[in-house]
Amino acid sequence: MKKPKKITEKERLSRLKKLMQTPSVFEPKYRYSEDVFMKDMMDHVDKTNQGHYSGEIQTVEYIMSRATTFDYLVGNIDKYISRFGKKNGYNLEDIYKACHYLMMMAHYAKKKEKISK
Repeated sequence: MKKPKKITEKERLSRLKKLMQTPSVFEPKYRYSEDVFMKDMMDHVDKTNQGHYSGEIQTVEYIMSRATTFDYLVGNIDKYISRFGKKNGYNLEDIYKACHYLMMMAHYAKKKEKISK
């Protein structure tokens, strides 16, 4: 039996990247277009980070550095979910903003978990 040829890490990553960009019949099919939503969500986060969140320290970072609870993040999630459909109609911007705050909450929860261990 022939030994498989060893490939470099760089080559392996290149192949993986190419494979991920190639449409496949094995791609999972999402019932609610979650893959499209996640791509749009990440585009929103990138746009936000390049725009008004480009300073050295952000308000959310300052608040969370002093906070003992997640109330600030929960309040913002509630705000964006509550106004969905009321301000500018049923625009996805409010949902993306709420999801962004959920991502921040996950980030700070993981940080808190590491500290408490």
